[in-house]
Amino acid sequence: MDLEGRLESYLELALYRINQELLTNVAKPKHAQATQVDLLLVQEDGEIMLKVRDNGRGMNLKTGKTTGIGLRTIADRIKLLNGTCVLSTLPSGKGTLVTIQLPVPS
Repeated sequence: MDLEGRLESYLELALYRINQELLTNVAKPKHAQATQVDLLLVQEDGEIMLKVRDNGRGMNLKTGKTTGIGLRTIADRIKLLNGTCVLSTLPSGKGTLVTIQLPVPS
């Protein structure tokens, strides 16, 4: 983790809740079925970047069935914070990568 000090409390709480939901999805047998997860949290150039990658079964992004209530809640939080979220899935059985970028107010 590479942060330049404490963030605003609302941003810390949002990052905590986003991480909580993402890691819950990785841990649930009905979701990722992963055995490993990597988390990266970096602050640079006025942004926070969060990457969560697992080695689970991935998602079929073509069906549009990737937006359960947990992912919708994450998307809503990110939108309220003027951030972006990108879901990437590797070939079947190779995992998922979620990349979130949030601006850090000066």
